[in-house]
Amino acid sequence: MKERFLLYILWVCAVFGLIMMSLGGKRESNGYYGIAESREVIVNFENPVEIKEFYVLPGQIVKKDMLLVELNRPDLTMKMNEIMHHMSECNMQKIYRKNEITSQLHQLETQKEAKINEIDFAIQQLRSQHDFNKHITSDLNSISSNEKKTNTRTPSSAMDLKIESLQKDRELSIRQITVQIETLKKELESPESQLSVKLKNLQEELNLLNLEKQKLQI
Repeated sequence: MKERFLLYILWVCAVFGLIMMSLGGKRESNGYYGIAESREVIVNFENPVEIKEFYVLPGQIVKKDMLLVELNRPDLTMKMNEIMHHMSECNMQKIYRKNEITSQLHQLETQKEAKINEIDFAIQQLRSQHDFNKHITSDLNSISSNEKKTNTRTPSSAMDLKIESLQKDRELSIRQITVQIETLKKELESPESQLSVKLKNLQEELNLLNLEKQKLQI
């Protein structure tokens, strides 16, 4: 009786085990194994390039916009260095020219002031002499008014002509110096000066090369 009971227990366990194995086999049959094909990217450049640095390893999982490799173009680097060198020279020339114009403006302003003072002093001297002559003339009433004059132009009128000539010379000198000052000021303040235009063109060329450099980052 006991042996039959043990046999019955073993038979139930065996059936239960077969059922579990059957269920486990069905679950495993739903799984698939395989190798996904990796996406290859071929990069072509018109100019020779060299690999500067790798940022990933073979088989590494990468994300979108992740930097994979950085390349280098020796010719591009050389061009950029040349342009930056020219820009540096232009900036130095621009500073030198600015200082030169500032110095010239100071000299012209000094020259203008000196010319005005010189002519004004000469005019003042003539006017003082004119007043002195008038005073002397008034004291010479004893001289006959009917005396024949060797010169039809009186000293007074001659003095007035000299003063008028000096005033014209003063106006002309100021105008000439003012024109030079205005020309230099326009060059100093103008954004379209020769050096400024050259710097602008160099900067645009450098920007284009920077865009080419960005393409070297894959």
